[in-house]
Amino acid sequence: MTILCLNINSYSAGVTDAWSKNGSNLGVEGDEFRRRNQAFQDIDFGDGKLEFLTFGSISALSNERFMHGFANRIEQGTGPYRINFKS
Repeated sequence: MTILCLNINSYSAGVTDAWSKNGSNLGVEGDEFRRRNQAFQDIDFGDGKLEFLTFGSISALSNERFMHGFANRIEQGTGPYRINFKS
């Protein structure tokens, strides 16, 4: 899994709108998917928030340039954040 943390609406030399054109929400579907996505706001670099996306693989991250919908929104907020990695 690949985690991407953004504070602007682009990455990797011009890939845009991964946040707004996400594919799913970590297995959440239907009404729960719509409810969670409505809670998220558009990316604004001046709002003091970070946005976190996950991709199932590094190739999904790179394919986002050509086809949208590989990203999963997981968080948007001001933090502080702590990320723990398991080996």
